[in-house]
Amino acid sequence: MDKNLNLQSEFTQKDPVTSVGSRIHLLIALRRTIQEDNSPLRAKDFQDVMKLNRAIRLVYQFYSFLRPGWISSLALAAFGLKSFLALIIKEQKKGQILFTYTFSNERSVGDYINKCTEAEKVCTAQQSTKLVFRLENLKLLISSLGSFKKCCQYLRIIRKLNQDYDFMPACRAASTICYYLRFKKELQKNHFSAVLVAKNYSPDCLALVWAAKSLQIPSIYCSHSFAPPVKIDKPPLSFSLLLLQGEAMHQIFAERARIEGEVAYKGIAGSSIPLRLEKLKPIGMNIGIFLSGATNVAGVERQIENIIKNFSPQQILIRLHPVSLVNADISHLTKKYKFIKLTFGTKLQEDLAQVDFVMVGNSGVLLEVLKAGYPCVYVGNLEYIEFDYNGFVANRIVPYWPEDQNLSISEIINFYQADWQKAFRRYDPYYLIDSNPEEIVRNKIINLLQRKT
Repeated sequence: MDKNLNLQSEFTQKDPVTSVGSRIHLLIALRRTIQEDNSPLRAKDFQDVMKLNRAIRLVYQFYSFLRPGWISSLALAAFGLKSFLALIIKEQKKGQILFTYTFSNERSVGDYINKCTEAEKVCTAQQSTKLVFRLENLKLLISSLGSFKKCCQYLRIIRKLNQDYDFMPACRAASTICYYLRFKKELQKNHFSAVLVAKNYSPDCLALVWAAKSLQIPSIYCSHSFAPPVKIDKPPLSFSLLLLQGEAMHQIFAERARIEGEVAYKGIAGSSIPLRLEKLKPIGMNIGIFLSGATNVAGVERQIENIIKNFSPQQILIRLHPVSLVNADISHLTKKYKFIKLTFGTKLQEDLAQVDFVMVGNSGVLLEVLKAGYPCVYVGNLEYIEFDYNGFVANRIVPYWPEDQNLSISEIINFYQADWQKAFRRYDPYYLIDSNPEEIVRNKIINLLQRKT
């Protein structure tokens, strides 16, 4: 546990914010949020986001100027309460699975579980700041923090978070508390059979899982993206059922943390298609550049010059990361180069239909692109992220194109000959194999819910 986190006494006061049986679960969720967001890696991520977003940078500077006084503590408390209020859960039916997500690219997890179960089994907790003043939500907040003592305890905890932690971990810890209180209310008043999350670290996901644990409701983890192999100790992955892509993801998680719960492999999204190596040609190709976050604009520009030099492309399609917060403005490239097209928020298949092969940096979308039959190369200059952050080059999933070297079509084709399929099946055990992973997942979920009932 984080030796700097000493909130235990705040959860043992008389008339606490939560009941005795729930206190420990909220404390665990809070500690895990802080352990994640107080790490050097997350601090660097936040600095990268601030470089790209002026509004966040100004808010941070203003907060830092006021911290650690009471004004900044009250602002932090209000931020936490926003997380409680900015939720709506519609059309609950008995036996549904409650799902929470923050960004659009996580929504696919709920769609996937619905597809596997062949029913509208997933009930989504939708988030929007437009809901903050919704009367029903305000009533729920009053019932959770309606007494003077409970309000005082909440403010004491927020005050300590404000004193001990920087902007991002303090904000996300405040959100965790309020998400927990809200989800606990929702789980108590509705008959949900399980909960579902697409991440194992964000405030809403941690709050939902540990609120469910306090009520002995099963939890399902189904990652929306590939997990990078960061070699640091992590808290246990504690879920009733973990739906992982394959052996490679399982191994990476096991190296980082203890896994508590049943594991099943779901493979990678999309249909399995053999690599379309015949689409590769020396000149005139349509080439995709698919970005992850923290875009390095200068690196993208250099890569475009390399592509022009090596392949004389007909078109370059640049697919921006689906979370706008982490994207830099590169719209000037479409003015400089008439054959460049930018896409944002489009379906992956729509973008793939316009290209012959793809260049990627540190984006987990690489796996979906390869499974869909499109050869890729890895380039290391597209984002402000360490080289081969996901380990795809090291595990021979994709060839690497060094920035200072030329690259030929024959080199790409030769890479994908050898034992490439064997290597890729560590990431997706169902690749080009006659199987039905959705049926496997459906049976695992059915068995989990039957154990609950």
